[in-house]
Amino acid sequence: MQANPAQQEAITTRRRALVVEAGAGTGKTRVLVERFVHLLASNLDWPLESIIAITFTKKAAREMRTRLRQTIEERARTEGAASIWAERRRELERLQVGTIHSLCTRILRENAISAGIDPGFDVIEEQEMQVLQETAVRQAFNELVDEDSPGLELLASLNIKEVREELAKLIGRRGTVQRLFDTLEDQDTLLQKWSDGLTRMRQTLWQ
Repeated sequence: MQANPAQQEAITTRRRALVVEAGAGTGKTRVLVERFVHLLASNLDWPLESIIAITFTKKAAREMRTRLRQTIEERARTEGAASIWAERRRELERLQVGTIHSLCTRILRENAISAGIDPGFDVIEEQEMQVLQETAVRQAFNELVDEDSPGLELLASLNIKEVREELAKLIGRRGTVQRLFDTLEDQDTLLQKWSDGLTRMRQTLWQ
């Protein structure tokens, strides 16, 4: 299928960032594959792994990897065993096409010592993550009760369902939220401010 002018621009434009917006079934994956191949064809000295293609889903990554393999193999057959495409066909296992998770996993495994993590880690599935989040929230409540935390008074004035939902959101944004928490005052000061504010609110309501 021949690329239309807009697709051709997305395939061939270089040296600047591009954002391509298109609906389902309009050929986005094909354009990405063609752009990948165009970059390789325009830079014969680039190794195959010098280009990274990242997708959101495993299905899209498999589809893109399959199409790239087919295109490179076809070019290798057309241009012969002595061509750069034949060499790239022999290096197909080095294709850098995958999801955001798979790319980050590879980077972390290659730099596990610097990152201070076990290189044998696994990427958690979404269903498992939800179970762990629920467990973490429940454990946090239990610890507050066991410690007879002054924060219980605050929780008692709130809808427990909403608190659980907000805690789950905070866990999901823990990287950003932790930096904000690090700038907060100590727990006793914050609770006192909350108590004073609650008292003022009640007085205002009575008035």
